[in-house]
Amino acid sequence: MVGDLFSEGHAVQTAQAAVWALVAVVALATASSRRGLDGIVLAWQGTIALLALARELDLHELLHAATPIHFRLRWLLESDASWWWKAGVVGLVLAAALVVVAPLLVLRARWRRLLRRGDRETWLLVAALVCLAAGYLLDDIVGRWTGMDRAWTKPVEETLELVGAVAYWMSVEGERARPLTTRLAG
Repeated sequence: MVGDLFSEGHAVQTAQAAVWALVAVVALATASSRRGLDGIVLAWQGTIALLALARELDLHELLHAATPIHFRLRWLLESDASWWWKAGVVGLVLAAALVVVAPLLVLRARWRRLLRRGDRETWLLVAALVCLAAGYLLDDIVGRWTGMDRAWTKPVEETLELVGAVAYWMSVEGERARPLTTRLAG
Protein backbone atom coordinates (compact mmCIF):
# COMPACT_ATOMS: atom_id res chain seq x y z
CA MET A 1 0.00 0.00 0.00
CA VAL A 2 2.68 2.51 1.00
CA GLY A 3 4.79 1.44 -2.00
CA ASP A 4 1.95 2.37 -4.36
CA LEU A 5 1.92 5.88 -2.96
CA PHE A 6 5.48 6.43 -4.20
CA SER A 7 5.46 4.39 -7.42
CA GLU A 8 5.63 5.92 -10.90
CA GLY A 9 2.55 7.99 -11.72
CA HIS A 10 0.92 7.75 -8.32
CA ALA A 11 0.05 10.28 -5.62
CA VAL A 12 3.45 11.70 -4.67
CA GLN A 13 4.76 11.99 -8.23
CA THR A 14 1.46 13.47 -9.38
CA ALA A 15 1.68 16.04 -6.57
CA GLN A 16 5.25 16.89 -7.61
CA ALA A 17 4.18 17.45 -11.23
CA ALA A 18 1.22 19.57 -10.13
CA VAL A 19 3.45 21.75 -7.93
CA TRP A 20 6.01 22.25 -10.74
CA ALA A 21 3.26 23.13 -13.25
CA LEU A 22 1.65 25.60 -10.85
CA VAL A 23 4.99 27.23 -10.00
CA ALA A 24 5.93 27.56 -13.68
CA VAL A 25 2.64 29.26 -14.56
CA VAL A 26 2.66 31.57 -11.53
CA ALA A 27 6.33 32.57 -11.88
CA LEU A 28 6.18 33.18 -15.64
CA ALA A 29 2.88 35.06 -15.43
CA THR A 30 4.24 37.29 -12.67
CA ALA A 31 7.56 37.77 -14.50
CA SER A 32 5.73 39.23 -17.48
CA SER A 33 4.45 42.08 -15.30
CA ARG A 34 7.78 42.83 -13.58
CA ARG A 35 10.67 44.87 -14.92
CA GLY A 36 14.41 44.52 -14.63
CA LEU A 37 16.04 42.15 -12.19
CA ASP A 38 12.77 41.16 -10.50
CA GLY A 39 11.26 40.02 -13.80
CA ILE A 40 14.45 38.17 -14.75
CA VAL A 41 14.55 36.29 -11.43
CA LEU A 42 10.92 35.20 -11.74
CA ALA A 43 11.41 34.20 -15.40
CA TRP A 44 14.43 32.14 -14.32
CA GLN A 45 12.42 30.50 -11.53
CA GLY A 46 9.61 29.72 -13.97
CA THR A 47 12.06 28.22 -16.46
CA ILE A 48 13.59 26.04 -13.75
CA ALA A 49 10.08 24.88 -12.82
CA LEU A 50 9.37 23.99 -16.47
CA LEU A 51 12.59 21.97 -16.67
CA ALA A 52 11.71 20.18 -13.41
CA LEU A 53 8.20 19.48 -14.73
CA ALA A 54 9.61 18.03 -17.95
CA ARG A 55 11.95 15.82 -15.91
CA GLU A 56 9.14 14.76 -13.58
CA LEU A 57 6.89 13.84 -16.53
CA ASP A 58 9.78 11.91 -18.13
CA LEU A 59 9.44 13.91 -21.35
CA HIS A 60 12.94 12.79 -22.33
CA GLU A 61 11.40 9.38 -23.01
CA LEU A 62 9.43 10.93 -25.90
CA LEU A 63 12.78 11.80 -27.46
CA HIS A 64 13.88 8.19 -27.06
CA ALA A 65 10.89 7.01 -29.07
CA ALA A 66 11.22 9.59 -31.88
CA THR A 67 15.00 9.94 -32.22
CA PRO A 68 18.20 7.98 -31.58
CA ILE A 69 18.85 10.28 -28.59
CA HIS A 70 19.36 8.79 -25.14
CA PHE A 71 20.42 10.97 -22.23
CA ARG A 72 23.16 8.69 -20.98
CA LEU A 73 26.89 9.27 -21.08
CA ARG A 74 27.41 5.78 -22.51
CA TRP A 75 25.20 6.64 -25.52
CA LEU A 76 27.22 9.77 -26.16
CA LEU A 77 30.58 7.97 -26.02
CA GLU A 78 29.82 4.55 -27.47
CA SER A 79 26.75 4.63 -29.69
CA ASP A 80 26.87 4.65 -33.47
CA ALA A 81 24.47 7.61 -33.62
CA SER A 82 25.41 10.44 -35.95
CA TRP A 83 27.77 13.07 -34.58
CA TRP A 84 25.03 15.61 -35.48
CA TRP A 85 22.72 14.00 -32.93
CA LYS A 86 25.49 13.88 -30.36
CA ALA A 87 26.45 17.54 -30.97
CA GLY A 88 22.78 18.51 -30.67
CA VAL A 89 22.45 16.74 -27.33
CA VAL A 90 25.64 18.31 -26.00
CA GLY A 91 24.42 21.74 -27.16
CA LEU A 92 21.01 21.21 -25.56
CA VAL A 93 22.53 20.12 -22.25
CA LEU A 94 24.98 23.03 -22.24
CA ALA A 95 22.19 25.52 -23.02
CA ALA A 96 20.02 24.12 -20.21
CA ALA A 97 22.98 24.23 -17.82
CA LEU A 98 23.65 27.84 -18.78
CA VAL A 99 20.01 28.79 -18.13
CA VAL A 100 20.15 27.12 -14.73
CA VAL A 101 23.57 28.29 -13.55
CA ALA A 102 24.13 31.74 -15.13
CA PRO A 103 21.77 33.71 -12.85
CA LEU A 104 23.29 32.08 -9.78
CA LEU A 105 26.78 33.06 -10.90
CA VAL A 106 25.84 36.59 -11.93
CA LEU A 107 24.11 37.27 -8.62
CA ARG A 108 26.47 35.25 -6.39
CA ALA A 109 27.58 38.15 -4.19
CA ARG A 110 23.97 39.21 -3.68
CA TRP A 111 22.87 35.65 -2.83
CA ARG A 112 25.60 35.40 -0.19
CA ARG A 113 24.55 38.71 1.35
CA LEU A 114 20.93 37.57 1.49
CA LEU A 115 21.90 34.24 3.06
CA ARG A 116 23.94 36.00 5.75
CA ARG A 117 20.95 38.22 6.51
CA GLY A 118 18.70 35.16 6.89
CA ASP A 119 16.57 36.02 3.86
CA ARG A 120 13.63 33.58 3.91
CA GLU A 121 13.19 33.33 0.13
CA THR A 122 16.87 32.62 -0.48
CA TRP A 123 17.05 30.00 2.26
CA LEU A 124 13.90 28.34 0.85
CA LEU A 125 15.60 28.21 -2.54
CA VAL A 126 18.68 26.60 -0.96
CA ALA A 127 16.49 24.11 0.92
CA ALA A 128 14.70 23.24 -2.32
CA LEU A 129 17.96 22.68 -4.18
CA VAL A 130 19.37 20.52 -1.37
CA CYS A 131 16.22 18.36 -1.21
CA LEU A 132 16.09 17.96 -4.99
CA ALA A 133 19.79 17.07 -5.20
CA ALA A 134 19.43 14.54 -2.37
CA GLY A 135 16.42 12.98 -4.11
CA TYR A 136 18.35 12.75 -7.37
CA LEU A 137 21.33 11.14 -5.62
CA LEU A 138 19.09 8.58 -3.95
CA ASP A 139 17.38 7.77 -7.24
CA ASP A 140 20.18 7.78 -9.76
CA ILE A 141 23.24 7.02 -7.64
CA VAL A 142 22.41 5.20 -4.41
CA GLY A 143 19.31 3.39 -5.64
CA ARG A 144 20.71 2.19 -8.96
CA TRP A 145 24.45 1.79 -8.47
CA THR A 146 24.73 0.39 -4.97
CA GLY A 147 22.07 -2.29 -5.28
CA MET A 148 20.25 -0.88 -2.28
CA ASP A 149 16.64 -2.03 -2.08
CA ARG A 150 14.43 0.46 -3.99
CA ALA A 151 11.61 -0.26 -1.52
CA TRP A 152 13.68 1.75 0.98
CA THR A 153 15.16 4.43 -1.24
CA LYS A 154 12.11 5.24 -3.40
CA PRO A 155 9.85 6.64 -0.62
CA VAL A 156 12.68 8.78 0.77
CA GLU A 157 13.67 9.99 -2.72
CA GLU A 158 10.10 10.91 -3.72
CA THR A 159 9.44 12.61 -0.38
CA LEU A 160 12.61 14.68 -0.68
CA GLU A 161 11.67 15.69 -4.23
CA LEU A 162 8.17 16.71 -3.13
CA VAL A 163 9.53 18.71 -0.18
CA GLY A 164 12.00 20.33 -2.60
CA ALA A 165 9.23 21.25 -5.02
CA VAL A 166 7.12 22.76 -2.22
CA ALA A 167 10.11 24.70 -0.83
CA TYR A 168 10.77 26.01 -4.33
CA TRP A 169 7.11 27.05 -4.63
CA MET A 170 7.35 28.88 -1.30
CA SER A 171 10.49 30.64 -2.51
CA VAL A 172 8.69 31.78 -5.67
CA GLU A 173 5.69 32.97 -3.66
CA GLY A 174 8.07 34.92 -1.42
CA GLU A 175 9.76 36.38 -4.50
CA ARG A 176 6.38 37.52 -5.78
CA ALA A 177 5.50 39.16 -2.44
CA ARG A 178 8.96 40.62 -1.71
CA PRO A 179 10.95 40.98 -4.94
CA LEU A 180 14.72 40.59 -4.92
CA THR A 181 15.41 44.31 -5.41
CA THR A 182 13.25 45.14 -2.36
CA ARG A 183 15.03 42.53 -0.23
CA LEU A 184 18.44 43.74 -1.37
CA ALA A 185 17.56 47.33 -0.49
CA GLY A 186 16.30 46.41 2.97
